[in-house]
Amino acid sequence: MEFSVSILTIVFICGIAAALPLIFILYMAYWGNRVANLALMAILMHLCFMSVLNLLILESWVGSHPAFLALFDMQLCSGPLLYFYAKSLMDPNFCWRPGLLLHLLPAAAGAVLWLLQLPLTENDWLLGPCAKDEGCNLYWRARFLHKASYAISMVTYALMAFTLLGPYHRYIKKTHSDIEGQSLVWLQVFLFFFLFSGIYSVAVELGGILWGQWVNAQLSASIGNVMLVILTVLLVMYGMRQPSAVEEEEETSSKSQTSGIKDVDAKVMWQDLLTLMDSEKPYLENGLKITKLAQQMQISVHDLSKTINVCANQNFYDFINKYRIDEAVHLLGDTSNAHLSVTDIAYQSGFNSSSTFFGHFKKRLQLTPRQYRVQQAEKQSVLSVAE
Repeated sequence: MEFSVSILTIVFICGIAAALPLIFILYMAYWGNRVANLALMAILMHLCFMSVLNLLILESWVGSHPAFLALFDMQLCSGPLLYFYAKSLMDPNFCWRPGLLLHLLPAAAGAVLWLLQLPLTENDWLLGPCAKDEGCNLYWRARFLHKASYAISMVTYALMAFTLLGPYHRYIKKTHSDIEGQSLVWLQVFLFFFLFSGIYSVAVELGGILWGQWVNAQLSASIGNVMLVILTVLLVMYGMRQPSAVEEEEETSSKSQTSGIKDVDAKVMWQDLLTLMDSEKPYLENGLKITKLAQQMQISVHDLSKTINVCANQNFYDFINKYRIDEAVHLLGDTSNAHLSVTDIAYQSGFNSSSTFFGHFKKRLQLTPRQYRVQQAEKQSVLSVAE
């Protein structure tokens, strides 16, 4: 008896095998952002469920059980689950509430609608259009509305998640001096791919309408699911390493004051801040957060953030890194530091990342740190010759 397994089947099996231990780890993970970990776990469980369904499709088991296709409306949960995860990372007030189940109602409604469509007939008013009769499979035409809803859901929830990124990035620049670990660039890339998958699904459906290639559309849909398997594994790899910003926001909120500060108070706090920056140089601490600086000054985080914003017209991130660049300029211009590499200078100036240091330095002086060091060395040589 000949036994053969398709490449798609192997991919789905590998995806399930990789997801199961990760689900267990996320369930047991009480470190970091617990809410986000549970959202990731829900995404992986959904991925495993959909992968099993795709395996059954590939084995042609569904042909004699058309009601089984109702389970595929669970695809409509993909967008909401991703949105919940993005919100759990960026919104400190996010929590699991019964009202969130409303986002999953379209999946249940789609499943019920499919069962009401059975048994299928050529006169079903929900059949998708087809440009030509040849190649138009009845089952896939009947699933047109369901698949179109899935594509629209993916695009909609990806765009909703994108809207969270702007306010989040503004927040972390108000509270962090180093944002490399908090910037969520990897999530932004994932959302782009998720959005692309939704657009790809729409294109597949349009292909079925214009050319009647519904069987090919089934294969294309499977390829699209493989893309989501790979992307979800990458999502977990980065997501499990993502530090939590929730605790920091709660700490900020607990010390914040709802009322504004007077101009006189702001000026006093501003002078105190400048004195502290010059005397104790807190900006040299890697990963300095606004909560730490507010504690040193014995004022609320809200007042400190407001003072920096009003008096310096900057956020906390830009304010601290300006001091770090000034320190780096001083160190690079000192010939006694010639034995130190540019990377050493970056870390001694308070930066956590050499790439961030290079970016800030180039933006501020229109020179790279090495170019600036060479320039200063040449000036010193000229002065020495003149003397």
